[in-house]
Parts: sequence; C-alpha cells; structure tokens
Amino acid sequence: LKHFYERYIKPTSLDLHLVDMSIFSGVPTILAVIRNPHTDLAPFAIGAASAHSIERACEKAAIEGMYTRTWVKTEQRLGNALVDVDYYRDINSFEDHIKLYAGTAIVKEADFLTASEKLVDVKDYAPFDDRSPDILWTNLVSHLSNQGYHVATFDLTSPDIKDAGAYVVKSIIPGYKPIDVLYRGRMLGGERILKHSYHLGLVDKPFKLEELNPIPHPFP
Repeated sequence: LKHFYERYIKPTSLDLHLVDMSIFSGVPTILAVIRNPHTDLAPFAIGAASAHSIERACEKAAIEGMYTRTWVKTEQRLGNALVDVDYYRDINSFEDHIKLYAGTAIVKEADFLTASEKLVDVKDYAPFDDRSPDILWTNLVSHLSNQGYHVATFDLTSPDIKDAGAYVVKSIIPGYKPIDVLYRGRMLGGERILKHSYHLGLVDKPFKLEELNPIPHPFP
C-alpha cells in the first residue's frame, strides 16, 4: 500500500484521505476522498471500493477517486459547474452530481467526511480468501447470509460479449440501498438507512427521515 501511494498518489501533490467503511457490511470497504489543497481547481472528489482485502480496497477506491477528480476538473474548466440549483429539478444524472461539486460552495458540506482523526491499522483486518473467484464468491455470499442477507445474481452477458470471453453480471442484495441518481427519487425506503447505524452502535438512536443529510451525494 505504501508503494502504491508513493508511486501513484504522492507525485500529484493531492491529499488522499481513506475512510474505513467496512463496519457497515463486514466486507473490506474504503471511501477515498481526494482534496486539492493548492488551488480551487477540482478541490474535491471521491471514490469507493470493496475488495477481498482492506489494502486492495484502498487502492481501488483511490484510483476511482483520482479518475473522478479528472472528470470534476473537466466539468469545472468547461464552465459546467452547477450553482444555485433546485435539487429536485436539476439533479437528474450522475453527471449532475459531479457538476454540483465542481469547485462550488457546496464542497464544504462534505468536510465531515474527513473530520475524524481516528486511525485504524490495516493489519487488524482479515482478508477474504481469494485463491479463486469461486472461493471468494462463496465466502462473500456466506458472510452476507450469516448477516441475514441473500444475494440474487443475474447473468446479463450478451452473445457477442460472451463470444469474446467476458461476462456481465448484476447482483442485488435485498435490504441494501442502491445509490440514487435523481434527487427526487432518493432511495429512502426500508429500514437499513434509518436503523443500521444504530444497530452497529454508531449512533444513540435510529434516524428519522427528516434527520438524514439532505445534500445530494458527490458520487459519479
């Protein structure tokens, strides 16, 4: 992980914050927050990833965050940043979420993501066995099943893609929350978004809908 940082992140002079999100699923998961401390050009971007190990999740999340920042920088330079927006009317695509954080004042709303000074040791995280895709898949499904969640998987591979030796698979975990695109279509149903943090001991009581952060997310 140190070698990855020294080779790919440090030369950019950007600040990389890695936020451990593993507690929410028990699967190694990282939120990467990229900050530009030098100028107002693309000052903020995020990426996220899960993987068999916490180290690999860190790398994948950092890569996504850096690619996202490139997208943010392009939109900002083109003058496409969204300001003075009506969330219900103007946030209709993932591109809109990027434009909303393209150097605008709303960036300060994401400061809480890097406010914690608590550090964790990657050595404390046991990786999932990934000797083969089948072994890793079995371990992940078993892990989620033990938490009371079932995984539904669908093969979406078109004939031309299959002929090329590749496959496209979509997995759904009922009870988990997909990320929203339309602001007016946010995924607020079910109990997980309101109660999961409480069950994990992260907050003193379950959330109410009106207590949830109303700011659109910055994910691409």
